[in-house]
Amino acid sequence: MRALSPNQTGPGALDRFEQVLPRLPLPSIEETLQTFIASVDPLLDATGRAEVRTAADQFRGSDTAAYLQDRLETRRARHENWLAEYWEHYAYLIDRRSLLYSTGYTVDSPTMARLGVSQLQQAAMTTVALLDIRRRLAAGQVAPQRIQGVVPLCMKQLRNCYSIVRLPGIDVDTIERFDDQRAIVVLVNGHFFEVEVIFDEGRRDISYPQLLAALEEIQQVATALPPGPPIPALTLEQRDVWSRARAGLIRDGGVNADSLDRIERALLVVILDDAEPEGLTELGRTSLCGTGANRWLDKSMNLVVFANERTGGIMEHSRGDGEAMMLLWEERLLYERRFASAFDQKPTPPPSPPRRLVFEVTPTLDRAISAAVANARTLIDDVDVYADDLGAAGAAAIKAARCSPDAFIQLALQLAYGRLHPDRGPCLTYETATTRLFAAGRTECLRSATAQSRAFVLAMMDPTCTRARRARLLRAAASAHRANRLRAMRGRGCDRHLLGLFIEALREGKDVALFGTDAWSLPFELATSQSPVRQTAA
Repeated sequence: MRALSPNQTGPGALDRFEQVLPRLPLPSIEETLQTFIASVDPLLDATGRAEVRTAADQFRGSDTAAYLQDRLETRRARHENWLAEYWEHYAYLIDRRSLLYSTGYTVDSPTMARLGVSQLQQAAMTTVALLDIRRRLAAGQVAPQRIQGVVPLCMKQLRNCYSIVRLPGIDVDTIERFDDQRAIVVLVNGHFFEVEVIFDEGRRDISYPQLLAALEEIQQVATALPPGPPIPALTLEQRDVWSRARAGLIRDGGVNADSLDRIERALLVVILDDAEPEGLTELGRTSLCGTGANRWLDKSMNLVVFANERTGGIMEHSRGDGEAMMLLWEERLLYERRFASAFDQKPTPPPSPPRRLVFEVTPTLDRAISAAVANARTLIDDVDVYADDLGAAGAAAIKAARCSPDAFIQLALQLAYGRLHPDRGPCLTYETATTRLFAAGRTECLRSATAQSRAFVLAMMDPTCTRARRARLLRAAASAHRANRLRAMRGRGCDRHLLGLFIEALREGKDVALFGTDAWSLPFELATSQSPVRQTAA
């Protein structure tokens, strides 16, 4: 798949493809039951296998199954994507955990050549690049990604990278979108500043020299002040806790309510971080966590620019998956290569000066912030990140051995788990498979622990097994994985369909024995994903 490109595009090019994408299919009950049983068989003992088969036999052909399936069929007929609202609500918005754990993720550019520019130059250029991409997306002037250059993929998630905020609520969060927004928010030394970046009724973006001048003014003002209050730590809180604190900010009115509103409405948040992370591991962990008080996790995108020019980003997961962020990041890197000469331009005054956003810390707010900072430290202490560069042992080397890189990595994970836990047997493993072949498509679960992968792992752990047999089992497991992946990408996996049936049963008060089995209750002990990255070298 190719990165974003202006080739073969024009006004409305993106939307033209969006309108012809097929709807996400709904598998039959029988197909889903067969897929589900095959996926749990290697993970269960004889009692568990018998239980799930009995429950499946009771469900298939029953009036309850027909009724629940009919409700999903009706939903499919009435919605662009029958799953989309359910997935957003049940997978994300009702999750009460801190966003640091549940939906925040980071992308980095650790191996790009250092350009030898300042932190502010890098921040200005990257922001201008992201604004340029936003403009092209808004105009539909982007060619969609295509599989093998032919089959288009849904690109809606890219538009969800900007001007969106996840607002905390009691029991459930909400999503707000501000398509008419014209400003970004910059965070430095605990102080927030609003910078208008779109002018002339939306026809013109701020230039690199203008934004550079605005950032220089912001840094000069912010660093002359004592550190600002760690308000952002509240966004790392458990969602109900943050909801109550946010309600207090709104009740305060005045500058607190106004500053909060401007942050939440921003196109994106740009963070000038004074850390200087080196190495893949430190860069990844620092990008994601920061100090615990300098990331606004509710926003759809945080751009983090470090003092040593390194960059990272966080995207709130509710309306976007890793592929969208990686595609956006790759295009941003390509933009910087194309316009690297712009770094030599001198700053010029922006059309509108930056505006400082102030918070008045009341005693109630101070207590909430203090608790949030302490909780953030505890959360961050529990985050482990390790990253490594395998050098030549990448996708090309695996393909040269006539094996799918995705399957190879998944089998390596299964083997690693088997060696770490030789007495447990395989575990339920989640891998993300894209369903962007369909309108508003996102993901399906690819269950990568299979009977074939189990046989391969056992062979690798058996010292008497021959090299030839191990190789045969590796290829058999890789072939099974590839077939399962294609099935999931075509909307024929079992997890999303079962989720839909479960939700309908819950709403309608239907008792389904299948959802009370050990097989249904198995936890995903491994959660994995592979997002191909191309722009990783100068």
